[in-house]
Amino acid sequence: MATAESLNIEKHLKNMHWPARRDEIIAHVRQQGADEQVCSALRQLNAQQQYNSSSEVCKVLNSGSADKAQSGKRDF
Repeated sequence: MATAESLNIEKHLKNMHWPARRDEIIAHVRQQGADEQVCSALRQLNAQQQYNSSSEVCKVLNSGSADKAQSGKRDF
């Protein structure tokens, strides 16, 4: 999967009001003109969690934690 940097996710998150949940983030980036690849990457975020900044969103996406949260996997 592409990294948050390669998708310019932070660019699309400018002027986002934080904290925000996944669906709010996706709605915002769509309004900013993000393509489906960006929206698809953001769908990997945990729907129940609140995110406090664009850097937090990118960190979660780049770490693979979003994939683990969606699939229920845990690191032990």
